[in-house]
Amino acid sequence: MAAGVSLTVAFVNATSNADVVIELDAERNNNKTQFQFGTQAFFLVYAPLGMALNIDQSDGTVTPQGFGTKMITENLTAVDAQTQTTAKVMTSVASSAWYGNSMGAVAKTAPKTLTFEKLPAPGSPNGVAIGTVDYYAPFRRFAITVPDQGVPTYNVLVVVY
Repeated sequence: MAAGVSLTVAFVNATSNADVVIELDAERNNNKTQFQFGTQAFFLVYAPLGMALNIDQSDGTVTPQGFGTKMITENLTAVDAQTQTTAKVMTSVASSAWYGNSMGAVAKTAPKTLTFEKLPAPGSPNGVAIGTVDYYAPFRRFAITVPDQGVPTYNVLVVVY
């Protein structure tokens, strides 16, 4: 294979569920975003537990690589609100920390909803807070392998539905 050949993988969530998140597996891919033909490009699908998934691709072969849970860190922001939506479905909260004003304990109250212990007073300085949360997100890992196409650049589309 010639040097400079790159394969790029793009993803589409074609499910009716906005909770499905698809992304390259940075850890397994050693932070690569472009791949060589014939090598595995790993990706993660974060979805509600028990949700049936179907995968199709424009080229290559997709193989399941197992299940797991990943700790995700996100910023918390409270502006006259007692809840926040997370980017991914979670199974539990691992830890949280507030910087300055505190909204108290942070709990998972729905698959993508965090609720703060304290109800902020609207319009008061105590109704504004910032922090971080660590939570566990379940995922399914897949790999796609695309045979050599004899071209220097090539794009592949993976659709989850």
